[in-house]
Amino acid sequence: MRTQRNCLLQKDGKQYVDVVIKDLQLLSTYLASSKRKEWKYEVLKKVAINFNGAINNADKSNSFKLVIDTVLLKFSPVVVGLACAMSAHFASLKGREDAKAQERPQLLKSSSHYWMKEKVDRDKHWWFNVSNVPQEEFEAVSARTALPDRREEVTINVKSFSLVLETGQKFFTAPVFLVESSFSGVASNWSSLLSADAVLTLQASYFNEMLSAWEPLVEPVEIAEGHWKSWTMGLMVRSHSDEELVASRGARPQGKHSLTIQADCPLEITLTKSLLRLLVDLSLDKAMNGIAPPAESALICSAQYVVRNESGMPLQIVNSSTLELESKQTLAVVNDACYIGLYVPSAAQKPIGINTSCNGEAVRLRLNLKHNSTEKEVNVARAEIQTICLQHPTETDHEWKMVVETKVEDTRHIIILRSILQFENHMSIPIEVYSASDGNFKLCSTIMPSERPVSIPLMSLCDSDCKLKLKPAKAGYDLSKESVCWLKFVDKERYVLRCKSTSEATEMLYVVLVVEETAAKPYNVTEFNDKVEHDLASSEQINLNTASGTRIKFEICYRGDIYSSSNIRFSSKPQNFEVVKFCSKKKKLNLGMRWITEREQMKAQIFASYWFVNNTGKTLKYMAAAITQKPFTEPVLLPLSSRGFFNKKKAKVKIEESQWSNEFTLAAVGTTMRIKCKAADRDYEMSLDVYLSQSGLTKVVCFSPFFLIHNLSPLGVEIGQSGYDEWVKVEPQSVS
Repeated sequence: MRTQRNCLLQKDGKQYVDVVIKDLQLLSTYLASSKRKEWKYEVLKKVAINFNGAINNADKSNSFKLVIDTVLLKFSPVVVGLACAMSAHFASLKGREDAKAQERPQLLKSSSHYWMKEKVDRDKHWWFNVSNVPQEEFEAVSARTALPDRREEVTINVKSFSLVLETGQKFFTAPVFLVESSFSGVASNWSSLLSADAVLTLQASYFNEMLSAWEPLVEPVEIAEGHWKSWTMGLMVRSHSDEELVASRGARPQGKHSLTIQADCPLEITLTKSLLRLLVDLSLDKAMNGIAPPAESALICSAQYVVRNESGMPLQIVNSSTLELESKQTLAVVNDACYIGLYVPSAAQKPIGINTSCNGEAVRLRLNLKHNSTEKEVNVARAEIQTICLQHPTETDHEWKMVVETKVEDTRHIIILRSILQFENHMSIPIEVYSASDGNFKLCSTIMPSERPVSIPLMSLCDSDCKLKLKPAKAGYDLSKESVCWLKFVDKERYVLRCKSTSEATEMLYVVLVVEETAAKPYNVTEFNDKVEHDLASSEQINLNTASGTRIKFEICYRGDIYSSSNIRFSSKPQNFEVVKFCSKKKKLNLGMRWITEREQMKAQIFASYWFVNNTGKTLKYMAAAITQKPFTEPVLLPLSSRGFFNKKKAKVKIEESQWSNEFTLAAVGTTMRIKCKAADRDYEMSLDVYLSQSGLTKVVCFSPFFLIHNLSPLGVEIGQSGYDEWVKVEPQSVS
């Protein structure tokens, strides 16, 4: 904090005062001085305060002005806990002082007969000796005090006041609610007839983590098409003179002071599904047990966007129209495990709060891949996990991809670039991961016992034969006898690898490899309009400046085929729902389109009525055109007819070479049922669950095994069905 004071006691018969406070900041950190560099939480961002005034020595008139710059306060569980601890400490100190005061002995007078009557000595008290002198008669005259002939005025202006409420989520804090306000007011003549006018603006929002954006709780006011302002309230205080009170007699009674509060527009509060979900998640137990300090203590920079490279591949960041490097750099090399700060240009920068333009502008991150001198651009505006394709110089049949994970920590976007394969070590010893290349295994990463997953370098995966082996980091063990192909993890979810001891022939270390997959939304859509092509990722949206009568068409890549739609004509009054036909060279696929109007904007949403997800581990076939779905693959979209697209549906299924099951309904969300398929030598049973997607337009139909065996014993167990020779081994502390 820096302070500048300038006081001139006498100048032109006036007294002047001018005080400037700059960079006023409040930080929360550890109490120990040795740990204060590790983590600092900014409670109050840097703010400037200006105060100036003048007092006239002749008539005592005064005028003051207070201007406060943008104020941003953030409250997290650690700040609230610190404030509660300080309050409890001060309360305990006050209680100790009160206890000490009560412990003082009560002293009595020296005389033990103080309650007995005694003679009063009149000479000691002067009021007994005052003579009874008659007072002069006078007539009471109500003199009217003249108002002072001086001017008093104070002006207060708070440009912006923002309060961010945060909550603890495991290892970091996340924003929850935002209250934005501004205040400007003028008060005058407070010693005689008070006159005050003030204007207050209010805007409240909540943070939607799915979209990484603030959504309004208190709606803004639309003043023109595409232009919005915060809700405004006016305040007026007046003091009335005696003449005004006398003149108002006989009419409506008027008080000495009057207060008027008015607003030109009604206060609109919006409750959405995402807000209700947020309120449910913010239970009292979670709020009290939240952990405030962030897990990434290395995030020292104050940039809005922070990039970390964990891919093991040399990358460069290039300036774009929405993200720039600091210090006028145009190119920066992102080394492994280091952070690079990116800033939004002043032309594209927006204050914290809701986006009232409804445009959903993208924030583009440009990456330069050194290995093939190509550039990739990815949208990092949302908190999501997405992948980008890499054109590797080696000719292979696989499409290499890199994961771009965007998350929000402490109101900043953390962008992590990593490979598609991560390892997490739950053992007490370090584990080494080896990848195969030209028949030889070489070390690609060492996984230490920790809670944080470690990414396998992308170059090790691209140059390998897709086979991995494990080995304890300490000496005395060989590479595992078994190898796993990371491209075929969908075949099984659990692998057992054996590492033989080099010193003891009978000693062997067993490592259980459990596979967890992160599902992404399945398909991207390409949109063509007036010979302009746009690629839309899953759940992404773009703005089209079109008029009624414009035609548009879509393309979608589904199960290796390209499906193209017919030309869709924009109408000023479209139907709420319609069916769009997509055709490939040999197949047809019908999808639904929903038209809605929000905030003077028309939106078109493309959706599929049903997703079929196969989690059984067996190949399934569905009734419609005998569609085959392998286990743990992308969802299946049924080619429904255009006539009954929105009607209630029934389906049949069979497992591999079994018979068709009985028909089952797909209409009711939350349905759970048991399905049986008869085969020649056995009966298959599986469970069906119907869920509703986030958009509320798609029903997700999941097939999974009906019987699950959970082995809680420390020993492996083999389970077999009576009359069959096939045995299923269930490892300790596992499910099969």
